[in-house]
Amino acid sequence: MAADRHSAADESHQYVSHLVVTGFFYMVVFVMALRTMPLFPRMLLFAWAVDVTMQLLIAQRLAQIGGVPADLAEPLLVLLDGNIKKVLISAAIWLPYLILSERVNVTYRHRTGAG
Repeated sequence: MAADRHSAADESHQYVSHLVVTGFFYMVVFVMALRTMPLFPRMLLFAWAVDVTMQLLIAQRLAQIGGVPADLAEPLLVLLDGNIKKVLISAAIWLPYLILSERVNVTYRHRTGAG
């Protein structure tokens, strides 16, 4: 019983650390965008990669723990799945804009406009 509580506590600490790390990276990305820093698009890609990686690591850790009550495991897996989908939807919306936009080229890559 104590081992189950310890495993659940480890999982919650890992999830909290995920929130802190990804929150920090998204905050840095936001500041970079506001200050029109050239590394903004790359940093956004990095933040997305870190977010998805940490979601997958939490899911893997949850599977390794075993014996996690279904009342806890199922909602957590739904949450992890939803978070991954949010990141992928965000990337699907923003990547084409970041790659194809003339404004992004001028603002973040310091290239001249076509016209």
